[in-house]
Amino acid sequence: MPLPSLSHFNPIMHSLVAPHHMWEAAGSNAYGANKTTVLARMISGRYRTDSLCRYWSDNPQGYCLASTCNQTVGDLEHMLLQCPAFQLVRNTITEMWLKRSTTVPDLQSLVLQVMASSAKKRMCFILDPTSMPDIVGLYQKHGMAVLDIV
Repeated sequence: MPLPSLSHFNPIMHSLVAPHHMWEAAGSNAYGANKTTVLARMISGRYRTDSLCRYWSDNPQGYCLASTCNQTVGDLEHMLLQCPAFQLVRNTITEMWLKRSTTVPDLQSLVLQVMASSAKKRMCFILDPTSMPDIVGLYQKHGMAVLDIV
């Protein structure tokens, strides 16, 4: 828990007797497994952001290398929530969540609420939504469809 690299991992909401929900949601296809591996690296703090790569690259400050950013540390939060270079992707994924969640209206209102909330809550939703009590409740009520959407 005290490791800063694990700031996006919430072990309290998960069990040691069952795999993490992200592995279940990956399914048995290679694409799903690859996506989940990237997500696991992000949650564990081992995803190679510009900030992490500063130790072995020509970018010792770990600044975001996007032309839209000027001396901004390229950490995971910057990449997922703030970097202007990824704004189109953020808009697309938010639209996808809203469109797909029309089948579960409770989830759609939660997505809207989360997207307007703090950076910490948005990061939790993006990286590990199953550690959010609201998502767990919706999963218990509506089943795997909730995890497939988020």
